[in-house]
Amino acid sequence: MCLLKLRPALLCIALSFSAAAASGAEAVKIRLSWIAPVTNWASILLEKKELARHLGGSYVLEPVRYVGTPQMITALANGELEIANLAFSTLPIAIENAGLDDLRVIADELQDGVDGYYSQEYMVLADGAIGRIEDLKGKVVATVAAGAAVDVAMRTMLRGMGSRTSATTPWWKRRCPPCVPCSPSGKWI
Repeated sequence: MCLLKLRPALLCIALSFSAAAASGAEAVKIRLSWIAPVTNWASILLEKKELARHLGGSYVLEPVRYVGTPQMITALANGELEIANLAFSTLPIAIENAGLDDLRVIADELQDGVDGYYSQEYMVLADGAIGRIEDLKGKVVATVAAGAAVDVAMRTMLRGMGSRTSATTPWWKRRCPPCVPCSPSGKWI
């Protein structure tokens, strides 16, 4: 009976110690990935700090820019990133190839090609030489990163047109297109 009367007091004391320990603890650092400004929420998240009540207290956010989602897999595996916005093409690679079998989906940032949502657009000059996909034959095309969602889509589209090399030749093995500044060695800068 005496223990039952002490139980609430012991609980209060335990909660006081845990609160004191928590308030003296260092803020947790959360590194978030982004690729395209504004499109990826991590690039603009800190613009409205008042929405994150505990920002700077129990946690701090550090948005980190990446060229593409494949590089995020390496960062996750090395403990250099806590939240990554992986694409449909890189989530399975992260799980199967990198062994990151404890990943969790916590948000759906982009739905491309879904009615009512923005969809990826590709634009060309109105008076240019490219007016349809077939006009790409013999041209140099590029994406942000090998293995990224747009890279997979581009390779699939080009293979559907019968191309076998355009989508797989690394940029450093190609001659520079006339619109890109090059160094005297002919490599992109």
